[in-house]
Amino acid sequence: MLVEPREPAATPAAAAAPAREKLRLGDVLLRQALVTPEQLQEALDHQRGSGKRLGRVLIDGGLVTEDQVAHALARQLRVPAVNLKSFPLKSETVRLLGESPARRHRALVLEDKGDYLLVAFADPLDLFAYDEVTRLLKRPVRIAVVPESQLPPALDRHYRRTEEIQGLAKALEKDVGDAVDFGELQSTVGQEGAPVV
Repeated sequence: MLVEPREPAATPAAAAAPAREKLRLGDVLLRQALVTPEQLQEALDHQRGSGKRLGRVLIDGGLVTEDQVAHALARQLRVPAVNLKSFPLKSETVRLLGESPARRHRALVLEDKGDYLLVAFADPLDLFAYDEVTRLLKRPVRIAVVPESQLPPALDRHYRRTEEIQGLAKALEKDVGDAVDFGELQSTVGQEGAPVV
């Protein structure tokens, strides 16, 4: 499901890339009154000690939810927020970006719009990830925001090497099946002196 931003739509050029000014999540959440200055300062102090990302500290502390963070970022950047639980993904589109960079940059190709690819990022403020994904895809990229916890299951579902695993299983069955009679082996299970598998 695609949730469009509530603010006026940005021009296509503005929506194509994150703003080059350095946005900070804490500032975004403050502007949208999702946290107080005191809560933000406490979270920043905790972040310095833990090394975790600020968003994770705020979520773990129960101050905001993942959905609130995703929607706040989407509103700020004037890009769509996406719920992967209901978004109709196509494996051939998702796989336009290799598995390793998709996992490393926490990105997922959602749609091929012809002129550009719509790509969901867990951290749309990560300019390096955006630049790297754009370079790898060799196509213009427009950003969507997705809650981080929704990414791993979607990546697992679309990057499974099902065919490769099935091929290996058949080859193993053929190799082992010729050497061992599984029917005979099953009949001996439970008998004293049955072979240990």
